[in-house]
Amino acid sequence: MLERSAPLILGSRVVFSDGANAQLSAVEVDESWEILNLVVSKGLFRWKQRVRLPFTAASDWSESAIDLTCTRSEAFSREIPPVAAPSRPISNETPMALAGSNISGALVNTQTRRASSLIVQFRGKQLKVPTSDLTFEGKTLRINVQPEALEEHRTDEAIAADAWQLLRNDRVIMPDELGGLEVSSAGGVLNLAGNVRRKSTKERAEALVSGVAGITELRSRLKDDLQLELDIAAQLNGASIQRVAAIYPRSSLGDVILFGRAPTAEVTEDATKLAAGVDGVLRVTSRVEIGSESSARMHSAAVS
Repeated sequence: MLERSAPLILGSRVVFSDGANAQLSAVEVDESWEILNLVVSKGLFRWKQRVRLPFTAASDWSESAIDLTCTRSEAFSREIPPVAAPSRPISNETPMALAGSNISGALVNTQTRRASSLIVQFRGKQLKVPTSDLTFEGKTLRINVQPEALEEHRTDEAIAADAWQLLRNDRVIMPDELGGLEVSSAGGVLNLAGNVRRKSTKERAEALVSGVAGITELRSRLKDDLQLELDIAAQLNGASIQRVAAIYPRSSLGDVILFGRAPTAEVTEDATKLAAGVDGVLRVTSRVEIGSESSARMHSAAVS
């Protein structure tokens, strides 16, 4: 199983289980850079309140928000105790040895909940600084590598926008194919889904977006028409439908038509439901004829 990191951004919205909001002011880390506590604030200026909450209370987090499993009332009434262990606060106010830099957030492993990198703003860029290249000198945080050697952190929004731009500008991908594509990014993982006509188009789209700066992984659920037809046929075979029927799927960008012959309407309905459940299928229309070949020939002879 691949490990994934998600950005924990200082100043982002904290969403409680009752729908109330607050703001992330700081995080507290131990010596191994595991996030122990979140420092959450509400209010403004002299009316601002802060509370320390265990990071285990977070069910999920992203660039825009952190979801908590407690209510705001429970949090600010101190009903949820923080982790009582030695820790260091990391915030926008943490002194940095690199002049002109400040901390914007951290990339946190979703399984271990350890910060793999800090996101540091420097000269108009967001840089990813591996925690292995960071040391504390008293309260001051020192970066032990030249800024020019650091990778730039890019937001999921920017990654997805760049991927869309590449796909839109491509001359091979047709407008009707483009209209069915879905592109999203989460924690640097780019998700690509939708339907195209040919395998070569699928491979081209994947190759185009795989080079976008900031991507840590590409997850593609693109389906070309031939592969979709093969997937549907495999489902029908697996359900033994093809033992009693002869049904042939044809796909046009996920719009599937079933042709052939089945002995009963029930078999056709089962085939239609199976086809509709295949990943990449948008709609299924049946043009399957009902009855056996012999009965169809007898009916034809009687009419003539």
